Amino acid sequence: DPVISRTNLVVLYNGALVSKLDIAPASSPVSVSTVQVRFPDGTVQLARPKAKTGEVILSGGTIRTPQLLELSGVGDPAVLTPLGIPVRVNLTGVGANYED
Repeated sequence: DPVISRTNLVVLYNGALVSKLDIAPASSPVSVSTVQVRFPDGTVQLARPKAKTGEVILSGGTIRTPQLLELSGVGDPAVLTPLGIPVRVNLTGVGANYED
């Protein structure tokens, strides 16, 4: 597959779990400076875009995406503040109105 051999693409298949997005301070538009990745052996590594125009694309599904955003400080201050999570982006719709 020609896409998987691209030098600007890293795909993790080994049970790695994104644990937090580090939001760049005072950036507009909001941008992620690093992505914390936890591996099954407990080690944590930081992933960074290679260039200012680089992208990090995550897919956590309908459950993990809101959880990841909230753990990273993106969400409703009424939810985040009591949990001691610093609010990085006030976005009240994160995790709201989910229906099964």
